[in-house]
Amino acid sequence: YIGLFLSARQSDQTAPCHYAQFKVNPNCQLRVTASDFVLDHKIPVSALSTRDELMNPHNLLVCCRSCNIFKGTESYETIVKQKENNG
Repeated sequence: YIGLFLSARQSDQTAPCHYAQFKVNPNCQLRVTASDFVLDHKIPVSALSTRDELMNPHNLLVCCRSCNIFKGTESYETIVKQKENNG
């Protein structure tokens, strides 16, 4: 998703909000632009203790601000399970 965002940024296009696929946030923007994206941590910052953990690109994803706020301090796995439970 970060690669998609960078490509979109250079071409004035949009990139998908990563959480849009789970359809758990009714306020999801679905797509983000260079001016309104957020980098979210799959494992919440509150659970990380080193700079390497904070900067690990495998723990980052691109999403809209609304989904970032919706997720809050929950883990990525919690959001995925919420989708599975809601069908």
